[in-house]
Amino acid sequence: MANLSNQGARRLQLFRPKIKQILASAKVINYKERREDLENTQVFAIRHGQSIQNAHIGELFNKICLESPKIESSHESVHNSLSEKENSLKNENNKLTTLGEWIDVQSDRKLIDSSLSERGRLQSKELQNVVNQFKFHTVFVSPLKRAIETAYWMFKGHKDFDQIKFVIFPLLMEKLHVSADLPNPMALKQIQKLHSQKFKLGILPQDENKQDNPNWYVELLNQDLQSQVQQFKANNPKLQVQDFFIQKINDVYPGAIESTENCFYRTLLARKSLIQYITNNQIEHTHKIALVGHSAFFRIYFAEQYFQENGFERQPSLEESVCLENCEIYPDFNFNKKSD
Repeated sequence: MANLSNQGARRLQLFRPKIKQILASAKVINYKERREDLENTQVFAIRHGQSIQNAHIGELFNKICLESPKIESSHESVHNSLSEKENSLKNENNKLTTLGEWIDVQSDRKLIDSSLSERGRLQSKELQNVVNQFKFHTVFVSPLKRAIETAYWMFKGHKDFDQIKFVIFPLLMEKLHVSADLPNPMALKQIQKLHSQKFKLGILPQDENKQDNPNWYVELLNQDLQSQVQQFKANNPKLQVQDFFIQKINDVYPGAIESTENCFYRTLLARKSLIQYITNNQIEHTHKIALVGHSAFFRIYFAEQYFQENGFERQPSLEESVCLENCEIYPDFNFNKKSD
């Protein structure tokens, strides 16, 4: 296996969150202390609960870190460490963790659009007592299973569950990086049948056409990737678009398929659409809006000022953005109530 490119090595030096933020010992969030912030804003960002893919990654991180405790938690850091150590590290059972094994987890077809783990369902249910303290008008949800399941289990016990609108919002899809970020091709068609047809599709005019298009998510990517997909389909009529992206993950990992810049402009369009939705529906500030989505998406979503000032050469540090834990509820201060 080849070592990281110079660009990858540079990114590794600039972006190194600590391993403890990925492993099971997540930060403890005091929602009593956060309540005032939640009351003052109209929009909540909620990361999905632990997914099966998150659980797999956590187990593999633990396995690697037993032998190399100083390793850090970014995809680039693990990839680089495995490369430098002749593509392998020994764990406590003297088994080898190879670079190939690490990449296999990232491109595992079984993890495409992975569901919540049992722990993820429990996390979602435990947060019912927080969301139950507020009135909600609409819950916007990423079209990926782990986000839909989180929204369902977190709000299922809400006293206004039958009145709350649940809307699948494609722009909230995770930044496309690994196989878990690929939507199930039939997901949008199946969503209408789930949970008593509680989830409706989209608020943008173009969303209406996505339900019958199994490759709808390609439209969210840049023109170069869209052209590559079209060429792949022309050259491989018997293969699925997912086959293109699985191969692409293997080719570009630890880099991401979707650029930070492309995802950034998705976050801007999502926020603009949200503002328009609130205005058009004359939603009072006392009625909350929830966005149920993903870690990388929200990290970019909350770093608008950083990217406008610094461009897209590197990712923002933890101090320059927000890194949400599984099932963390975080206020979007852009929607704070204006002072009288």
